[in-house]
Amino acid sequence: LAGGNLAMANQGTSLGISSTVQVRASLASDPDYISRGKLRGTPPNFSLGAGDNEVAQQLADAFGTNFSFTAIANGPPSTATTLGGYAGTILSFNAAGATVAKDAYDFQNFFFQDLSNKQAADAGVNLDEELSNMVIYQNAYNAAARMVQAADELFDTLVNLV
Repeated sequence: LAGGNLAMANQGTSLGISSTVQVRASLASDPDYISRGKLRGTPPNFSLGAGDNEVAQQLADAFGTNFSFTAIANGPPSTATTLGGYAGTILSFNAAGATVAKDAYDFQNFFFQDLSNKQAADAGVNLDEELSNMVIYQNAYNAAARMVQAADELFDTLVNLV
């Protein structure tokens, strides 16, 4: 039990109710004491006949009876069937919905991956193009450096003439 509390008084040092669960000796020796029916009479004089299975039979009959189930918003349509049949209807409706949701997710995931790949391709660096641009800029820099050097030599020559 949560918190380590004793489940019931006088159970000794063992914690939890599972260590104290037992079949009562009178039930083990005579299974006719197990209730399968309903109490009859008025308080305090109740009686239950041995072997009475009225409640168990009513429960079994309820599972074989057709019930009308109304339609649920965003759920299965209205139908008349047994409890087990309606459970099957709910399961098949949910399975179909799960399949539709999975297919929609797969499509959206594929679409997202495709767009991501296209964006990466458009925004990506083309190494060949970048290398050729670098060579062009390097040649332009070298040409500009030669012009500066030629202008420097020209000014030196002009200054020395005077």
